[in-house]
Amino acid sequence: FNRRDTPPAPPFSTAVNIYTPLFAGVFWDVQDYPLEDIERIEVIRGPGATVWGANAVNGVINIITKKSSDTQGLYVKAGGGSEDLGFGTARIGGQLGEDATFRLYGKWFERDSGLDVDGNDGHDDWRVGRAGFRVDWDPQTDDIITFQGDYYGGDAGSQNTLPSPMPPTFTRQINDNQDIEGGNLLFRFTRKIDEDQEWSLQTYYDRTERTFDSLGLFEIRDTFDIDFQHRFQIIDDHSLIWGLGYRVSSDKISSVPGIFEFTPGERSIDLYSAFLQDEITLVDDLWTLTLGSKFQHNDFTGFEVQPTARLLHTPTERHSLWASVSRAVRTPSRAESDVSARLTPMIVPPGIPIYPVAIGNPDLASEVLIAYEAGIRVQQTESFSWDLAVFFHDYDDIVGSAAGPTMIGSPPFPYPYIPLTVQNGIEAESYGFELFGTYEVQDGWTVSASYSLLRMLLHTAPGLSGGEAAEGESPQNQLYMRSSWDLTRTTKFDLIGRYTDSLSAFNVPSYFTMDTRLAWRPSDQVEVVVIGKNLLDAAQPEYGNDSFTGNVATQTQREVVGMVVLRY
Repeated sequence: FNRRDTPPAPPFSTAVNIYTPLFAGVFWDVQDYPLEDIERIEVIRGPGATVWGANAVNGVINIITKKSSDTQGLYVKAGGGSEDLGFGTARIGGQLGEDATFRLYGKWFERDSGLDVDGNDGHDDWRVGRAGFRVDWDPQTDDIITFQGDYYGGDAGSQNTLPSPMPPTFTRQINDNQDIEGGNLLFRFTRKIDEDQEWSLQTYYDRTERTFDSLGLFEIRDTFDIDFQHRFQIIDDHSLIWGLGYRVSSDKISSVPGIFEFTPGERSIDLYSAFLQDEITLVDDLWTLTLGSKFQHNDFTGFEVQPTARLLHTPTERHSLWASVSRAVRTPSRAESDVSARLTPMIVPPGIPIYPVAIGNPDLASEVLIAYEAGIRVQQTESFSWDLAVFFHDYDDIVGSAAGPTMIGSPPFPYPYIPLTVQNGIEAESYGFELFGTYEVQDGWTVSASYSLLRMLLHTAPGLSGGEAAEGESPQNQLYMRSSWDLTRTTKFDLIGRYTDSLSAFNVPSYFTMDTRLAWRPSDQVEVVVIGKNLLDAAQPEYGNDSFTGNVATQTQREVVGMVVLRY
């Protein structure tokens, strides 16, 4: 991971937002781009709303892919193991004339199911295949054209606990299977006018389909995005970037009567955006001030402004200090605005169920963050560097739920239920720091470590609930250690240790685990790798069940993986 203290300027490269308005998150099970075609992954601390817009609140993961000119030739990887039952990747890159290059890839994997907290089969086995292409045309001018696309399809198992009208538990457990399918196309045109000025126009289309076989529940979503960015230097010491964007995301969602319903079942969500960012050199090679803001209009909350100010001080080539203040928002999702969901019941004597029913609220406001951050980075010696980032975050209008009076339901659930209406009203503060260091022990041997501390204080308005549990959903302490060692000219060994604090909201205890990687590369064309993951325990819980969807969490298991890589 490439860590940055301050967000970069909006990149003139693939920039696709994979955040879904369905539930205010990401479907990570379909994000599986070939790792060998990724140039770098930037983990950016804190809000990045000025560049990336709404919902870039607590951090940004920015994945930058390689140009097709950097992935020429043949690449093949295949392997399997105790949990990753089998996987394979094949990619070929070549020339399309003098000024154009291409790559084609295919990728597939199958993963075994995990274990639930009782050690039983978690029924979450998982298999996906995907294929894609990229073409880059870079004529002997100042224009660059990129066209790329991907398609995937597969299925993923899950175990769900759902409400039922049948005694004695008034719940039923199903082993469901999700059929997942989707594809996307991207076109980007970039023109470089001179060293200080360039502009880029990008369009993107994405379609996703997800079906739960046992429930008959499905979501189909089509997203179209167009984005324009322009970078130029208006006067000395001022480097400006501005842009305009439009996105429309249209969905069709089915319902399970009495359990899970969206109203309306079809909806299009429009997002209009503009941004302006000015990087100001106050003193050459010493002080830099970055000012900017994102301006957006969405269908949930209307107009939102998300400004930021960042100051960077570089007193020497080996030292840098920075500080920032930013405003970011998380906009409501379809699940918070338009859903009615019956949750698993509470049983009261003499065995009568009372069902909580989550009810969406179309009048929700955005959750708001004001973030104060500062940090220092030091290249202490040629072989040792460290950086420290501290933060204080002030949140307002966090979503909770307000319970209404108990009511009596109708068939097939003729039992009492409590409506829980989604509402704003929780305030919070969080603070902490992250310390990271890396040390080159000798040529071919590097060790690194990081420690992060997080403290959260939530204040729930009278009549609301939800804030107390959230304090225990994130670990307070995390520790990461890594040793990368070239044992010989052809053999490399990596050792990783990870500690994660307990999650009181899910009764998940703290744990420490280790991963290893041993790679033998007898030639430039062949590599043999053995990987061990989560080696210290046969199985360990890392998260809890989802009370909203009823999804049952499974444990992370010890596993061994072997693979062979061929490059030509």
